[in-house]
Amino acid sequence: ALGVAAWRMGSVFARQAAEIALERGLLERLSARGEVFLPQVAAEMHTSLDSLREAVYRVAGKNLLAGYVNWQEQKLYSREAEALNRASSCPNCGGKLELAGKGVIRCPYCGSEVFLPPT
Repeated sequence: ALGVAAWRMGSVFARQAAEIALERGLLERLSARGEVFLPQVAAEMHTSLDSLREAVYRVAGKNLLAGYVNWQEQKLYSREAEALNRASSCPNCGGKLELAGKGVIRCPYCGSEVFLPPT
């Protein structure tokens, strides 16, 4: 009986560790890219879209997710991507800005980078 209990505890800890690894991987990709296509992230992390959806809700529930998700487009956006939508033209040349990473948007035309203030 003690062996069965230990085995069950081990499987619970393994499942929790896998969930945390999935959450961390999702947040790292979002932080680095600013927006992620969820099917691509699921493929990169060797998981299902349903598991990834659950991870999105878990990190949001833990107040670790600053951004928004568009389930129709299957994209997750960081808060920086939302700020990009408000300031979408380059202050140098007027070109359309692109998200370059956490807190940075870049103009692909002139190479200028705009650093977003922390919110």
